[in-house]
Amino acid sequence: MLDLKALVILTAAASAHAIGITKPVSSVVVFGDSYSDPNFSQWLTPGGYRIWTQYLESYLRIPVHAFGMAGATCSQSFTRPTWPDVVHTQLDLFDGQKKNGTLGKLDSSTVYTLWIGTNDVGTGCLLTGDQVNGATLVDVTGCAVGVLKSLYDRGARNFLFQNMVPLQKSPMYKKDAYLGRYWSIPNNMTQVSLFMESEVTSGNAMSKLMLQDLAPSLQGAHLGIFDSYSLLDDIISHPAKYLNGTAPFNTTSSANACPYPPYGSTPLYCTVVTGTDVDSFVWYDELHPSEQTHRVIAREMASVLKGKKTKWTDNVGGFYDKDLGPDHLMSSAERTYDLQTGVTIDADLVSPLPSSSHDSCKLAVLCHPWSWLGGRKEDPVLHRLVSPFLNRGYHICLFNARGVGKSTKWPSFSGLTEVEDLKELVKVLVEDITTSEQVVTEVVLLGYSHGSIATTHHPVSIKLEGRPDIPVSHILLSYPLSPLPLLTVFHHSAHTEALRNLVSDRNSIVLIVYGTVDQFTGLQKYREWTDGLKSQGGILQIEVVEGADHFWHGHAITTLLKLVGDWLDSKGNVQ
Repeated sequence: MLDLKALVILTAAASAHAIGITKPVSSVVVFGDSYSDPNFSQWLTPGGYRIWTQYLESYLRIPVHAFGMAGATCSQSFTRPTWPDVVHTQLDLFDGQKKNGTLGKLDSSTVYTLWIGTNDVGTGCLLTGDQVNGATLVDVTGCAVGVLKSLYDRGARNFLFQNMVPLQKSPMYKKDAYLGRYWSIPNNMTQVSLFMESEVTSGNAMSKLMLQDLAPSLQGAHLGIFDSYSLLDDIISHPAKYLNGTAPFNTTSSANACPYPPYGSTPLYCTVVTGTDVDSFVWYDELHPSEQTHRVIAREMASVLKGKKTKWTDNVGGFYDKDLGPDHLMSSAERTYDLQTGVTIDADLVSPLPSSSHDSCKLAVLCHPWSWLGGRKEDPVLHRLVSPFLNRGYHICLFNARGVGKSTKWPSFSGLTEVEDLKELVKVLVEDITTSEQVVTEVVLLGYSHGSIATTHHPVSIKLEGRPDIPVSHILLSYPLSPLPLLTVFHHSAHTEALRNLVSDRNSIVLIVYGTVDQFTGLQKYREWTDGLKSQGGILQIEVVEGADHFWHGHAITTLLKLVGDWLDSKGNVQ
């Protein structure tokens, strides 16, 4: 659980000035996979090509010790021991070389970087279900963050955590990918690409949250995130700013492309670009960045380590603080709730401190996306949505649905058991936060993606014996309209009826929000759906966010936070 009381704002970049090092960076130690393995390119092409660690050493003129190994995952505890890992192989090698003096002097101005995850989420692991010990995205992400703690225990104090690149845009995992050298098994590549996007973006957001949780325990350390995802995405979106080859810019295929037959072990043919034309490509092969892309990464990393400002570094601390106003004091507690439905729910309850100047006791319950695809209370979108509620004096509950995390029982495919769980949970939460001085006067339910399905079933008021009815408002975020029949094993009619009953209730106050580029439901289908809801009886507000996708990337999340805050303010006037 995130200890919100302990969040601190750390410095953004690992530079002599920016992360608190009082003298220039003396050396860099790198851990990772083939992206950071100087020897791997020699396997791809005769003579190989230089990667970012080698260029960084040239640009900074300091030692860069690269322990990255092709095929590496974070830990063989979660992946098959076919390839080396960071936790055992690389850290053991580092310990040995540090002890025998191979690394020279590592001091208080040495910076340690970790760039891992591509193999953990890819084929042979999470993507294909080949992980071991039931490992999940949470496990492999936690492993990566744990590596920094292991290095801290070894004396490291300056860290740059490099997040995963947009693998869904690589030639290997894009929607129209061909079978290739790393994966020749036929698949529905549209589904694969969407899965990969979800895994990468969720993993990146999760690692940031976990780093925030870790940061306060690393006394005297300096920690930042190098945003590899956004940098690669910008290279793909604006190649003229970065690529300098003599061929037309190419962001979708690779300089060394080798299609394979289904289940084949040798290519049908290979198309290999040579000379200066190679520098017009973002990708060298189906999975690995080109040399020019490596140059760009090294250049930006060098700027960070020289103390220059760059938009590719991110503040690890203050994930909530940057959204909260001055009245943001809070407490946080982990809770377990035993419900009459027979399930025990694992939850985080975030509350404004008693000294906060709020004249009422209000509750917001945030429901996460589909558990079968990794939905859980740590969802990054839900965590960002804490701020508009907390700023307005709400107690906020983020909980794991049944079968997720420490919550008991199995998740259902129909979504109907989760409906009853939510109704019971809300009642228990109301009792939990009611005191002799304050009683709950209002509840807001926010469901994100699959979480919005159960939300629609909750009535517009809570009836408790001997007390006034408590009004309940609803926010439906990125409602999974198109995939609803599949997500609920064709129980969608019950959920559709529940939504219509909700918006028809004359006492309902409902906000529906979706983006124009949602990956799962087309804009026209959303519009036809909401048009059919507008004629109902309650108070219904529909907001369409231009450029927002299902995962609320980029600036869309900022728009969403303001939108929800404004709705909460206006809803108070209605009630």
